[in-house]
Amino acid sequence: MAQLNIPSTTITATVAVGGASVGLLKSGTLYVAGTSYTAGPTFDSVNVTNMTRNTANSVAITDGLHTTMALSTNNKLYIGAVTCSNTTAGCLSVVNVTNNTADPPLPPKGAVTGMLAIANRNVVYVIEGGYQRIYDTNTDTQQSTQVIFHGALSDIVQVDQ
Repeated sequence: MAQLNIPSTTITATVAVGGASVGLLKSGTLYVAGTSYTAGPTFDSVNVTNMTRNTANSVAITDGLHTTMALSTNNKLYIGAVTCSNTTAGCLSVVNVTNNTADPPLPPKGAVTGMLAIANRNVVYVIEGGYQRIYDTNTDTQQSTQVIFHGALSDIVQVDQ
């Protein structure tokens, strides 16, 4: 990962991470996930103020091309991938960013194409395998109440009122 000074178009600092195909910046911390040829599918956390890693070692996550992330209210980072093997583990990974550990792999349900964490609630809406699934971020399981749509879905947004 590199820090780019845009006015001067120069790289001012670099930090080695396992892989980087998607990232999410929140309050001076950059969460990065991706797959590298040497480390496999990984998650890392970087302090962008001093350009140092918060993760001593890259955290292993499920495979695939990681394309989306959402950070829940209770510090669970949901990482979605497409083109994953989707056999014993699914395309959705969960990392607790308080201690930078991966939660146990979730069951296979298909490619993750959209994701939305709901503010002030411990839920995240995930488009997984073309279906909307509402996860309880305390348990990493689907909550009992689900909203069913007919037809394949690809993304989700929240309208601000």
